[in-house]
Amino acid sequence: MKSRPLLHLDHIVGPGALYRGEHELPYQCQQIQRDLQGEEVLLWPDAHVHAYMLTDQQVNDRSLGRSPGLPYRFLVFSPASAAMSWTAFYDEAALRAFTDAYALTIEGDLVPGRPFYIRLPVTSDDWLPAKRRPPHAVR
Repeated sequence: MKSRPLLHLDHIVGPGALYRGEHELPYQCQQIQRDLQGEEVLLWPDAHVHAYMLTDQQVNDRSLGRSPGLPYRFLVFSPASAAMSWTAFYDEAALRAFTDAYALTIEGDLVPGRPFYIRLPVTSDDWLPAKRRPPHAVR
């Protein structure tokens, strides 16, 4: 069995943003140099997490301010409560970078206006390594 991943990332020095695989860690993780998303995954081994793909109309309403929230395409809810948001993504590529980074499994089809599930892994054995590199362009 592989060793547990280092969730404190201050040992990864140099310029650039923190990534796990192609997934750029959120701003708060960058600031404290700690993988908070990884910690959440490890707290809920083998859990099913609720997620939702917004329709084009829902994304458009959000972008125009007719509906609350940023114009994300995918919403992922907390393993602790399906009523709390955990993370969100503007496109499928970003969602898949997140799932690949932590060896998560998407269960169900990605259909606009429909829920799907994400299964969290039992261990961190298949996680992608953390690294630094230039950040993605800001949206």
